Amino acid sequence: FNTESVLFRESERLDLGLWLKHLVRDRGPTPSIAAALFCCVLILIVQFFMSLSLGEPQSFGAFAEMVFISQVVVIAMPALMMTLFLTRSPRQTLLLKNVPSAMAIPAAVALAVGLHPVVQALGAMVQVLYPMSDDVIRYSQKFQAFLVSSPYPWIALLLVAVLPAICEELAFRGFILSGLRHIGHKWWAIGISALFFGVVHPVMQQSLMAVMVGLVIGYLAVQTGSLLPCMLFHMTHNGLMLISARLSIPAEIYDRHPQLNL
Repeated sequence: FNTESVLFRESERLDLGLWLKHLVRDRGPTPSIAAALFCCVLILIVQFFMSLSLGEPQSFGAFAEMVFISQVVVIAMPALMMTLFLTRSPRQTLLLKNVPSAMAIPAAVALAVGLHPVVQALGAMVQVLYPMSDDVIRYSQKFQAFLVSSPYPWIALLLVAVLPAICEELAFRGFILSGLRHIGHKWWAIGISALFFGVVHPVMQQSLMAVMVGLVIGYLAVQTGSLLPCMLFHMTHNGLMLISARLSIPAEIYDRHPQLNL
């Protein structure tokens, strides 16, 4: 017949358009396992190319722009777009459908406060086992200087605590965890989502701590059925870490930034 098309049935041909229509037409209330894993991979790919294009910030404005892009564009946007196109119930997918109990919100905040010394101790242990390289220490001190030299303290709090709490929770405890729960065992879903949550943190020491914290937040999401306690836990945790960093600024940072010595 002078054509290879006769060798394949119509159903065996790869048609990207038909595949996308199938995904949209047959989408469920929450994402599939494959969609959740694809979202993780997509976030990592976008993060890689964004890191190449953004470079190292040289001012607080550039630092704030980098944090905004890394949270909103890299993490939140892929999860939200996939939620809209690949699920029939965005509120159920993002754990925004159920109202948490009256005790869940203060309990999440209290849990973050209570675990803060434990997280600090584990962080110190990780530093002993896996010391940071000189380059990582230099980058960390530079970013720390940007945060504490913010013209308004609430801007640093917004960048470090509020924005990540919203964007990262929508992605990892919202879309990704909802899809992974189709595995059938909650701890597998919590563990895999926490693992990917740690991988998106570029520094290895920070990544290890993020996995541990991700396990706690994932369990909180499963038990409460709502994303709000997770966001409040995340916000409180990051806020306390920011305060601890502000109180333990090395002397060399003060020497490089005299305006901080108030």
